[in-house]
Amino acid sequence: MSRLGLPLASCANLAALISNRETGVDFSPISARVHRAAGNLYESLPIVLALALLSIHYQVDNTFPAIAWLACIIAHFACYALGITMLR
Repeated sequence: MSRLGLPLASCANLAALISNRETGVDFSPISARVHRAAGNLYESLPIVLALALLSIHYQVDNTFPAIAWLACIIAHFACYALGITMLR
């Protein structure tokens, strides 16, 4: 235990969190896959938001395609994060 009452492992992580972060953070393989999967979401999000705004402007009901896109992106995120290559 440290003087602050935190476990010593937490103090090492605290030092990394409050540093300047001039070097990159080393992620575990699972967290790296989750980070890349989130990046895939951000790549398709602007297109979907633009289409959503157009459908609102033209008063088109795109509920089913929006829900289908959301279900597919969640399934892709889960498969990518878990490392299931055959389904994604």
